[in-house]
Parts: sequence; C-alpha cells; structure tokens
Amino acid sequence: MKLTNTSRYPTDEVALLVEFAMGEIDHERLAVHVKNASIAYRGRAYDGVPRISSRAKDADIDRLVTIGIGSPQHFPLTTVHTEVKWVRVTKPIPTLNETFRERREKDGQVVLERRVISQHGYGGKRSPVLEFANWREALVSVAAHEGRHIWQYQS
Repeated sequence: MKLTNTSRYPTDEVALLVEFAMGEIDHERLAVHVKNASIAYRGRAYDGVPRISSRAKDADIDRLVTIGIGSPQHFPLTTVHTEVKWVRVTKPIPTLNETFRERREKDGQVVLERRVISQHGYGGKRSPVLEFANWREALVSVAAHEGRHIWQYQS
C-alpha cells in the first residue's frame, strides 16, 4: 500500500490505523490518500485510478482510496439520521408530542397532515448507529468500509 497523508494528524498513527483497518485485503497495488475534510469524515474507493490523481501515472497502482477526516471539534458524533415525513390524516387524534399542519393541494382542497419523525443509522433503516469518540475511530471505520469496496472490486 502506498499511503499519502496530508491530513492534520500524525502520519505514523494514520498509517498504523489504515493498515489495521485494511489488514485483511490485498493492498499491494493500492494507493490510499488521507486528507483533511470540512465534515467529520468521508471516503471513496475507486476501481482504477482517476486521471486527475497524482497516482494516475504510477504503474504499480491499480486502485485508489481517498479518506477525509475532519477536525477534532467534529467528535464525538453518531451516525443517527433523523427523517421527517408528513402523513395525510382524516382527522387529528390528539396525542403527546405530535404536530399537525394544514396544506392546500393544487385543486384548492385543504388536507390535514401529521408529522412523523424517525431516526436510524445513516445508511438506512436497517443500518447500525455508529458512534465515533474521536478522529481515530472515524478513520478506522472509513478505511475498513472503503477497504471492503476494494475487496469487492478484486473479487
């Protein structure tokens, strides 16, 4: 693995964490670029190397992973995603902590809607909620996730 670290975090520690997270995959022809991010974390796995990448001309590299890790102020955090939907109802049933609204449709008819709030992991209703205490945990999680994509490309 060829690691490039332009993030605010120490290269020795970043290398150790990325190696740990991607330890199970064949990463001999893989380039990993860890950089700063304006959000808590992000990642991308490429099946190939984009022409714009500094690794594009490197004949020893077949695939690329980019990982962005935000500043320490972003942590701790969870991956809880809150979804708000408005569901049409015929008449209000007063219950605690529910909000109703009236909305006018295109034909002029007024309909009543009830707000429904649900929370789940970022990846969907069946996704686990992850908690990251610090940048290290986020880096390991993103590197492992993107490493899985690299494994899928190799299979």
